[in-house]
Amino acid sequence: MSSNSPKNTHAAYFKSVLGNNRVLDDAAACALYAMDRTTKYVPRAGLVLFPTTTEQVSLILKYCHANGLKTVPSGG
Repeated sequence: MSSNSPKNTHAAYFKSVLGNNRVLDDAAACALYAMDRTTKYVPRAGLVLFPTTTEQVSLILKYCHANGLKTVPSGG
């Protein structure tokens, strides 16, 4: 994947907001979080984010909305 790909651009933004250790962009690592407990769907997560504040969540959602990115909230 080129360094100018949309995924890399989005990952760079999220890393600037959250820090490098709170953004997963490796396909194998993301696959661990892309699960549907009903087994009806096979989700594909391009990025997995771990915000720690409501401000970070707000920035993430505003960015996703502005860039037409879909989000799936998940908690454990």
